[in-house]
Amino acid sequence: MRLLPLILFLISITIILYFISSERKGANVRELVRGSVMKDVDIIHFKETRKDWTARVREAFFRSDNELVDLKGVRLDYPERELQLRARVGVYDLGSGRIKLKKDIRGTVRDTEFSSASLTYNPDNNMILAKKGIIIKGKRFRVTGDSGKIVDGMMRIQGNVNAVFY
Repeated sequence: MRLLPLILFLISITIILYFISSERKGANVRELVRGSVMKDVDIIHFKETRKDWTARVREAFFRSDNELVDLKGVRLDYPERELQLRARVGVYDLGSGRIKLKKDIRGTVRDTEFSSASLTYNPDNNMILAKKGIIIKGKRFRVTGDSGKIVDGMMRIQGNVNAVFY
């Protein structure tokens, strides 16, 4: 009876030492966390060798298809463009790097604030697209429209555009 705890202890030590000493090259994060929830996550997205954007996410849930990550409490920072985005929920496509934000989206670019019901960021052409309406507020203006997009630092508003300057 006294040998049983000693044997269990030795087996446990052997298993722990095996995992500590074994090399794990190129572990695929997607395989490790499939179906898992991660809290208070920092994501850094690189484009070639430079940092493109960073995200602070309150909660990330990896879907079983292993390509999409559901996000809650999202804050994105694009330092090169002085752009910040915040949303209650979003989806991050691990394969393409695309991010789609939904619900209570707020953003700032320099001294200008904007909001929308839905935004999509496409890293391939460096475009942010708002398909479900957009409101832009500056120090001396307010512009609304049915849709808008930011391409190469230029914001374009389309459909039922209403602009007030004061």
